Amino acid sequence: MSQENLFELKQSTKAHDRILKDDRALQDNSEKASFQRHEEESGAVLAPDVECELQTLKEEHQRHDLERSFLHYAVANGSLSSVSRFLRSSYSLLDECTTRQGKTVLHVAAERQLPGMISLLLLSGVEDKDAALELSQKVEANATTNATLSDDLIELWKKEIDKINENKTIFDGQIGTELLGAQVSVEEHTPFSTAALCGSVASLQLMFNWAIKFGLNNQKTLDNIIHCADNERSSLLHLAVKSGDVETVTYLCTCSFVNAITDQRTEVDVNAKDASGKTALMIGAEADCCDAIDALMKLSHTNVEVINNAQRTVLHCAVENTRALETLLKHQTQMKKI
Repeated sequence: MSQENLFELKQSTKAHDRILKDDRALQDNSEKASFQRHEEESGAVLAPDVECELQTLKEEHQRHDLERSFLHYAVANGSLSSVSRFLRSSYSLLDECTTRQGKTVLHVAAERQLPGMISLLLLSGVEDKDAALELSQKVEANATTNATLSDDLIELWKKEIDKINENKTIFDGQIGTELLGAQVSVEEHTPFSTAALCGSVASLQLMFNWAIKFGLNNQKTLDNIIHCADNERSSLLHLAVKSGDVETVTYLCTCSFVNAITDQRTEVDVNAKDASGKTALMIGAEADCCDAIDALMKLSHTNVEVINNAQRTVLHCAVENTRALETLLKHQTQMKKI
């Protein structure tokens, strides 16, 4: 590289850094002004421990993370109280708050497997932020990492949402729904597919229950969300198998979803193919995910005779993985069909 080109590159990098720094300063000033305006209008007094936590997070964010907004940083740190405070004044901007990769805060919560945070973000349109925070803290307290939320907890969550509605508080369910439909610009991952890829079954449960309750009435239907989860046409089940989390695989295989608006029932097609013609079972065989293979093989409608674009069966996919091959051959009745 010539000296002239090197000089231009350095100048361009410096200019980019200045712009990034100016953008961050503007965002921080905007957030601060928004918080102050809300407190002046509502007369709210923030608890000292929450104020201290918020300030600490802001300082850490400014030192370590220039790629994401402060809200992304607070969500990633799992700080329900700090995120709740932000939502008290700026919830309407949530769907516009994205990283350079196009990730919303809901993507980040799904990546970090934070069901309580998922709940809080979906409830961002609730006027009674204290009620939303309390409910989300219940979800977080009763959730176990990589474990399915109990039916009782899901029902409690839905009933509490109904109770908030009955109290005639302002509730914009569309805000949470818009967050659910947001895509990552490069990989086309929705928060659903992010949760599936990370094996976060609790996050999927909350998001699907929200989508069914309030209607995912944007450009993506439930069927597209389930079966076209990324730019390789993977289904959520493909991604869940890649995660190796058998609870997520089992949840997707056994649930059916009814769209609240169209009343159309959608089930996960366990034999759906991705762009390369592979089924979820083939993905599991290639990745040596024995628990996922076993869960899929126990389903009566799993088709072991599917051939992918390379003219390979599931046995071909498993031939280099002894454990996967043994797991497949345990199910002799089905494997005799090949």
